[in-house]
Amino acid sequence: MSTDLLNGERLLTKAACYHNKSFFNMQSGTFYVTNYRFIFARPSKTARFFLGGGLIDQLGGLKGTEVAFEIPLKDIKGFFKKKKLSSYYLLKTTTSEYKIQMKAFTMDWLPIFKEAVSQSVSGTVVDSEFPYGGFIVQD
Repeated sequence: MSTDLLNGERLLTKAACYHNKSFFNMQSGTFYVTNYRFIFARPSKTARFFLGGGLIDQLGGLKGTEVAFEIPLKDIKGFFKKKKLSSYYLLKTTTSEYKIQMKAFTMDWLPIFKEAVSQSVSGTVVDSEFPYGGFIVQD
């Protein structure tokens, strides 16, 4: 997986977050939404060692990062919270689920992410039936 943008790909929004791989394994990083992909990247080992990771986002986005996973927007089935007090969003795809916890409470990225997904999927993107924010894709 590459941190380089594809031909014709544009960065639409990004947000600092954690990827909750398991109860004891949370990866700090940033998610990036382009017009083609959702990308979760974390600071490279070298950058984490020399810069402490948190400065990476201030120094130019995807440079100095390694991609942990990427998902084509057309494969996204939803991004929502199931419970009001839940600390994470569930990112559902056609084959997997990922738990994403935001580092900040600002949600200015959510409408941009929703619009990017709506332009990439064959179904209809609607607000989540769960009243705590997010969206789902209906076939």
